[in-house]
Amino acid sequence: MIKALKNYLSELDIARNEYEEMLAITPNLAKHINFPKDAWEKYWGSSPSGRLGGAYHPKTNSLNEPLPDIYLKVPTGGG
Repeated sequence: MIKALKNYLSELDIARNEYEEMLAITPNLAKHINFPKDAWEKYWGSSPSGRLGGAYHPKTNSLNEPLPDIYLKVPTGGG
């Protein structure tokens, strides 16, 4: 799981860099890009059934910019 998370975060970093380049060149087009979703679907796929990543749920910040968001379920051994 840690390796998958590390690989996804690398993909997210690449997508963020591409988004920032687009934002610098054409801000009007960049506002339609959801780089966290693009990275998620590129790494995990777009179908939520039967995959480790689960379904993607988009988030935005107060400026309505895409915001990466991830949750990890960690077994604690409790009951």
